[in-house]
Amino acid sequence: MQHVRRTPAEKRVVFNQSHGTNTAPGFDSYTLRSLYVIRWRTPTLPDVSHVERDVATFKATRPKKTIFGLAIIGADTTPPDSETRTAMGKSMSLLLESLETMHVVIEGQGFRHSILRSAMAGVILIGGKRGRVVIHRSVEEALPGLATELELPLPQLAGDLDRLRLHAS
Repeated sequence: MQHVRRTPAEKRVVFNQSHGTNTAPGFDSYTLRSLYVIRWRTPTLPDVSHVERDVATFKATRPKKTIFGLAIIGADTTPPDSETRTAMGKSMSLLLESLETMHVVIEGQGFRHSILRSAMAGVILIGGKRGRVVIHRSVEEALPGLATELELPLPQLAGDLDRLRLHAS
């Protein structure tokens, strides 16, 4: 875990960058109260195991608390290769053993991103994860559901994500 000095307003936001500064990160991850957030950049096979360990560690630090997930796939995220994509699909079941729900944001406009969201929704239905995994077009679209689950006022959650530069209000 990388420790960063924070202003008083930021102290309630816990930052965890999953990769050292000497590597080209495939993702960044953060913890925010009971929320595990991941922003994918260039997913690789080792990243999938790394995320599984991150979530298990986060859950271990909060044994009696329910935790939630937010995965953000940016419009410019490099698609994973087929081996990594398969591992990510299998990993979802493992992650849901620790997470109450996972909100997946697939950012981007147009046909390609719409197809990605539809394909992800189909995988969720086939895998029996309906209600546990929710697909969104944007972080803004995911905020109301996350705020309700986290029992936080929507403006507070939006502000916290702004400070992590994950949401633009």
